[in-house]
Amino acid sequence: VGKGTTFTLEMPVRKINEMPDQQGVTSINPFRLSEEEAVPGVDHELPVILIVEDNDELREFIKESLESNWKVITASNGQEGWRKIERDLPEVVITDVMMPGMIGFVLCRKIKDDHRTAHIGVIVLTAKGAQESKLEGIESGADQYLTKPFHMSELELRVRNILQKQYHLMVYL
Repeated sequence: VGKGTTFTLEMPVRKINEMPDQQGVTSINPFRLSEEEAVPGVDHELPVILIVEDNDELREFIKESLESNWKVITASNGQEGWRKIERDLPEVVITDVMMPGMIGFVLCRKIKDDHRTAHIGVIVLTAKGAQESKLEGIESGADQYLTKPFHMSELELRVRNILQKQYHLMVYL
């Protein structure tokens, strides 16, 4: 009292690097680390997308479709997905709903309720198209809800939109 108070706030800041896109236009890649920040042996160039899907063929199809633009990792169920989320902190998780063990809605809620992972974008990809299921997915914190069958181009656009939103939050906040 009478002397005042001093607060010190330290925030880690990482440099944002510019890189040319496929058409040769220079743009900012918020996920590319500077050389000083990069960890040797780890690919820091691309955002990480985690696919959590118990159907092997569908999981592999989505992975092959997305890996030309992003680093894609996979998990065959919710528990394995959660372990990879904690370890790799992907930018986006694409999850099925009906899986053995931990269902997708529970995984989504777990992601959004944990301060370490709440920023991760979640796309629920499911055959459950009823309004009740959509509401449950949105209530669990899903950023996007996409029903099967789906168009790969729509899934890619949804991933891009989530990444763009994360980029704007990172740059403008």
